Amino acid sequence: MAVKLVVVQPVVTNSFDKNLERIDVLLGMAGRESPDIVVLPEAWEHSNIFGMGNGLADKVDVVLDVLSRHAVRMNAVVVGGGVVVRRGASLMNSAPVVGPDGELMGWQDKIHLYRSEKQFFTPGREIHVFRHRGIGFGVLICHDVAFPELGRIMALRGADLLLNPSRMPSSAIQPWHAYLESRCLENRVAAAAPNTYTAGTTGNSVIMQPVKVNGSVFQVRRTVLGGGEGLLASDLVFEDLRNARRERLAERIPSLYKPIVED
Repeated sequence: MAVKLVVVQPVVTNSFDKNLERIDVLLGMAGRESPDIVVLPEAWEHSNIFGMGNGLADKVDVVLDVLSRHAVRMNAVVVGGGVVVRRGASLMNSAPVVGPDGELMGWQDKIHLYRSEKQFFTPGREIHVFRHRGIGFGVLICHDVAFPELGRIMALRGADLLLNPSRMPSSAIQPWHAYLESRCLENRVAAAAPNTYTAGTTGNSVIMQPVKVNGSVFQVRRTVLGGGEGLLASDLVFEDLRNARRERLAERIPSLYKPIVED
């Protein structure tokens, strides 16, 4: 059974209201694809989420209302990218996952904060796998994709798909795609990574799926969206990947991996 995935790549400005309006329009357009899962990028709320963090956290209910309305209309899961949310005295960069009934399935907090982000946000401490239409998926927010342990844990917990909402500058596109391809191959999973588009982030959102060639060898098939605002859609099939993942993960030798934790 195929799962239809849609990645949203918005133009991001310094106006929250304008950005939310564009997300509203783009989610409306995504519905024409009859998607099962729609995913937004990190930091789509504002071009300066650091300076606007507290104000953005105050608007989280408005964001969730828009995501919920479209999730119900499309009968799909909407992953809200990385948005600013307040938890107690802390600000988190987190992905809300809204189910087709409009209810919040949960949050995946960004775990690995990148450089100056540590001055503004508190890192997450939990790893989740969500389920929809018989598949499991995990969310790695931007820099989280550089740490293979997270993707491996998600795969071990039943993730067929890794979502990587990001805000990547043009200089990081090549290594970003390389990280994604590695996570796909080492875990035998598909991946989808939306990016924002501004003067400093050049889009290049991507959907990747390992496909079998020459018998048992897997190569990663990429579908890339260039610059500007737009959508990227793909049908993903997971049966071959699940069989290959069971075989690959069964070959692990966990007793040798203790230094990863101890060091």
